[in-house]
Amino acid sequence: MMTLAAFLLAATLLAAAAALYADIERIRSTVARRRRKLAAALEMRNRSIGAMDLRLQRVQSESADLRTELQSLQEQVAKAEVDLQRIEQSPRDMLIVFDKASLSREKLWEVRIANPEFAARAAKEQSADRLMTGWREGRIYLLGAASAAEAKDRCAARFPAHLGFQVLDAVASRLDAARSAA
Repeated sequence: MMTLAAFLLAATLLAAAAALYADIERIRSTVARRRRKLAAALEMRNRSIGAMDLRLQRVQSESADLRTELQSLQEQVAKAEVDLQRIEQSPRDMLIVFDKASLSREKLWEVRIANPEFAARAAKEQSADRLMTGWREGRIYLLGAASAAEAKDRCAARFPAHLGFQVLDAVASRLDAARSAA
């Protein structure tokens, strides 16, 4: 039979085994809980990465669109700068309206009128005044008339030769073609 010492030893071993089993179960439970938490955190991380990937793809697409638009705008700016230089370097013919009333009912003419005396005076006075220097090559007046001869006659009446004016030429206006096309 079992002696008391053997019984106590068996009871102690059984209690130790029970405590060890409880510790193992607690550790298994803790490990399982931590695994669930890690799995949930990993799932959230994977979802976040997926969302960030989608966002990154959208940003890359938008960035490519913006680069294309920027290149197009840069080309437009370069073209506009070339056009601006061409315009700045081209001679500036300013049209002066001779008689507003005749513009709407008759053919339009551009008549060039010069006054060399004004141009000479501007050169003598070293004037940079556009009003004076513009007379050298002539100013262009826009008026309505039935013919080029009538347009020149009307200008000669307003700018007489005895005051130094010269009616140089009368040409059909480029504005008349635009007006008839509209």
